[in-house]
Amino acid sequence: MTRFEPIAIVGQGCVLPGAHTPEALADLVMEGRTVYGPVDPAALGLRGAAVEGRRFVSGRVSGFADVFDPAKARLKNIDAAELDPVCAWPLKAALDAWGDAGRPKVKPSALGVF
Repeated sequence: MTRFEPIAIVGQGCVLPGAHTPEALADLVMEGRTVYGPVDPAALGLRGAAVEGRRFVSGRVSGFADVFDPAKARLKNIDAAELDPVCAWPLKAALDAWGDAGRPKVKPSALGVF
Protein backbone atom coordinates (compact mmCIF):
# COMPACT_ATOMS: atom_id res chain seq x y z
CA MET A 1 0.00 0.00 0.00
CA THR A 2 1.33 3.42 -0.88
CA ARG A 3 1.15 6.38 1.44
CA PHE A 4 -0.71 9.44 0.31
CA GLU A 5 -1.40 12.90 1.63
CA PRO A 6 -5.04 13.65 2.43
CA ILE A 7 -6.68 16.19 0.18
CA ALA A 8 -9.63 18.53 0.64
CA ILE A 9 -12.27 19.05 -1.98
CA VAL A 10 -13.85 22.36 -1.09
CA GLY A 11 -17.42 23.29 -1.86
CA GLN A 12 -19.91 25.74 -0.40
CA GLY A 13 -23.34 25.23 1.09
CA CYS A 14 -25.47 27.41 3.34
CA VAL A 15 -28.74 27.30 5.26
CA LEU A 16 -29.16 30.29 7.54
CA PRO A 17 -31.99 32.68 8.37
CA GLY A 18 -32.52 34.78 5.26
CA ALA A 19 -30.05 32.78 3.15
CA HIS A 20 -30.36 29.31 1.64
CA THR A 21 -27.24 29.69 -0.53
CA PRO A 22 -23.78 31.19 -0.11
CA GLU A 23 -24.71 33.83 -2.70
CA ALA A 24 -27.83 34.80 -0.72
CA LEU A 25 -25.69 35.07 2.43
CA ALA A 26 -23.23 37.36 0.65
CA ASP A 27 -26.13 39.55 -0.55
CA LEU A 28 -27.59 39.67 2.96
CA VAL A 29 -24.27 40.79 4.44
CA MET A 30 -23.49 43.31 1.71
CA GLU A 31 -26.96 44.86 2.01
CA GLY A 32 -26.68 44.99 5.81
CA ARG A 33 -30.07 43.31 6.26
CA THR A 34 -31.23 42.15 9.69
CA VAL A 35 -32.85 38.71 9.64
CA TYR A 36 -33.85 38.30 13.25
CA GLY A 37 -36.60 39.89 15.27
CA PRO A 38 -39.50 39.31 17.64
CA VAL A 39 -41.17 35.93 17.32
CA ASP A 40 -44.41 34.49 18.67
CA PRO A 41 -43.53 32.04 21.47
CA ALA A 42 -46.02 29.54 20.03
CA ALA A 43 -43.91 29.40 16.86
CA LEU A 44 -41.06 28.16 19.07
CA GLY A 45 -43.31 25.58 20.74
CA LEU A 46 -43.47 27.56 24.00
CA ARG A 47 -46.62 28.13 26.05
CA GLY A 48 -47.84 28.84 29.55
CA ALA A 49 -45.38 29.62 32.34
CA ALA A 50 -42.41 29.36 29.96
CA VAL A 51 -43.50 32.56 28.20
CA GLU A 52 -44.99 34.68 30.97
CA GLY A 53 -43.30 38.08 31.13
CA ARG A 54 -40.72 37.16 28.47
CA ARG A 55 -40.05 38.33 24.93
CA PHE A 56 -38.46 36.13 22.28
CA VAL A 57 -36.20 37.07 19.40
CA SER A 58 -35.16 34.63 16.71
CA GLY A 59 -33.65 34.34 13.29
CA ARG A 60 -35.94 31.77 11.69
CA VAL A 61 -35.11 29.70 8.64
CA SER A 62 -38.18 30.05 6.44
CA GLY A 63 -38.95 28.67 3.00
CA PHE A 64 -36.66 25.69 3.59
CA ALA A 65 -39.23 23.18 2.31
CA ASP A 66 -39.15 25.00 -1.03
CA VAL A 67 -35.40 24.45 -1.50
CA PHE A 68 -34.77 21.07 0.19
CA ASP A 69 -35.24 17.92 -1.90
CA PRO A 70 -35.10 14.97 0.52
CA ALA A 71 -34.77 12.56 -2.44
CA LYS A 72 -31.23 13.89 -3.04
CA ALA A 73 -30.13 12.59 0.36
CA ARG A 74 -29.46 8.89 -0.01
CA LEU A 75 -29.20 7.84 3.63
CA LYS A 76 -29.29 4.25 4.83
CA ASN A 77 -32.40 3.50 6.88
CA ILE A 78 -33.27 7.20 7.25
CA ASP A 79 -35.99 9.09 5.40
CA ALA A 80 -34.58 12.60 4.96
CA ALA A 81 -38.13 13.96 4.62
CA GLU A 82 -38.76 12.98 8.26
CA LEU A 83 -35.64 14.64 9.72
CA ASP A 84 -35.97 17.40 12.28
CA PRO A 85 -35.19 20.69 10.49
CA VAL A 86 -32.16 21.21 12.73
CA CYS A 87 -30.72 18.03 11.14
CA ALA A 88 -32.05 18.69 7.63
CA TRP A 89 -30.45 22.16 7.38
CA PRO A 90 -26.83 20.98 7.67
CA LEU A 91 -27.67 17.98 5.46
CA LYS A 92 -28.86 20.32 2.70
CA ALA A 93 -25.80 22.55 3.17
CA ALA A 94 -23.51 19.49 2.91
CA LEU A 95 -25.29 18.24 -0.22
CA ASP A 96 -24.99 21.70 -1.79
CA ALA A 97 -21.29 21.84 -0.88
CA TRP A 98 -20.77 18.40 -2.44
CA GLY A 99 -22.48 19.62 -5.62
CA ASP A 100 -20.45 22.83 -5.59
CA ALA A 101 -17.27 20.73 -5.36
CA GLY A 102 -18.28 18.95 -8.58
CA ARG A 103 -19.53 15.72 -6.97
CA PRO A 104 -16.15 13.99 -6.95
CA LYS A 105 -16.10 10.20 -6.90
CA VAL A 106 -14.57 8.94 -3.65
CA LYS A 107 -15.05 5.92 -1.43
CA PRO A 108 -17.53 6.66 1.37
CA SER A 109 -14.87 5.67 3.92
CA ALA A 110 -12.66 8.51 2.62
CA LEU A 111 -15.37 11.17 2.78
CA GLY A 112 -16.07 13.69 5.53
CA VAL A 113 -18.14 16.81 5.91
CA PHE A 114 -16.94 19.45 8.37
